[in-house]
Amino acid sequence: MKTVKFEDAVELSKIYPGSFQNPTHAELMQLEVGHVVKVCANNERFWTKIVEINFDTEEIIATVDNKLLRNDLELFEKVKFRFNNIYAIYHLHT
Repeated sequence: MKTVKFEDAVELSKIYPGSFQNPTHAELMQLEVGHVVKVCANNERFWTKIVEINFDTEEIIATVDNKLLRNDLELFEKVKFRFNNIYAIYHLHT
């Protein structure tokens, strides 16, 4: 697993209100393995698929879920980030 510096989505939403909305604490507490969430590293936002969640430390291990242009991460490569790095949660509408 590579070490990656992820953007703090919560702090950026405070600096640039209206640019995007972050998931609420309640939404983050409902995350499950298999859910897809958006994060940002190296000025590139991308989707990841959760493979492990630690609610006590608010840390997630996930796999990269789309090909990237600005990062040297590979599709399906594992990354580790915190809840505050999450920009969005992908919701399937049925």
